Amino acid sequence: MAENCVPDVRLTNGKGQPMENEKKLDVLSQELYDTIQMCLRKGDCFTKYSPSQFLILLVGTNKENCGMIFDRIMAYFSREHQSRGQYLEYVVSSVADINKEDSPIQFKNKKDYFRTFRNERLF
Repeated sequence: MAENCVPDVRLTNGKGQPMENEKKLDVLSQELYDTIQMCLRKGDCFTKYSPSQFLILLVGTNKENCGMIFDRIMAYFSREHQSRGQYLEYVVSSVADINKEDSPIQFKNKKDYFRTFRNERLF
């Protein structure tokens, strides 16, 4: 059954820790923004939640298929420099499970729900 899932894609230092090099983070963050915008279907939404974190709303996609979408994002992001893939990590939750105790995605306050960008790219 199709559902709505939310992958949380994060830039790290390549070892699973937050990236501290601000210049590198700025460059990779913009490239990841562009990559996500290119890889999503019309109707999918995403937001840059922080300099190193992007949330994506995949409409009609179950959690199992989110892995394929992340693989597409990873491949596109790494197309010029294969080592860039080491900087990406993701977790996924269904929309219904966000903020539940066992969900990998937690919001600190409700205003965060409304900070999204609509993907207007046509396929």
